[in-house]
Amino acid sequence: MNTKFEKSTEEVYNILVDGIRRFFEPLHTRKATLGLSGGLDSALVLALAVDALGSQNIKVLLMPSEYSTVHSVTDAVQLADTLNVDYDIVEITPIFKEFN
Repeated sequence: MNTKFEKSTEEVYNILVDGIRRFFEPLHTRKATLGLSGGLDSALVLALAVDALGSQNIKVLLMPSEYSTVHSVTDAVQLADTLNVDYDIVEITPIFKEFN
C-alpha cells in the first residue's frame, strides 16, 4: 500500500498529463510543437503531450544530424506514426556545421 508520499507509475503519469493540460489552459490553446529524437526522454514527453492535448494538436520535428543514428530517426518516425502525430524531418547538419 502506498503512503501519502508514494505514487504508482500510473499516478505519476496522470499527474504529469494533468499538469500539461493545466499549463495550456491559461494560454487558450491546446497546440504544441516538440522535438523528437528517437530517445526515451522525448518519447515520454510526446506520449504525455498526446494524452494531455490530443494527437491532432501535436506537431513534432525530427532534426537529424551527423550524430544521429538511422535507428533513432526510424524509432522517432515509428512513434509519431503510432501515436498519429504529424511530423517533419528537418536535416540540421548544414546549419550545425555553419554554426560551428
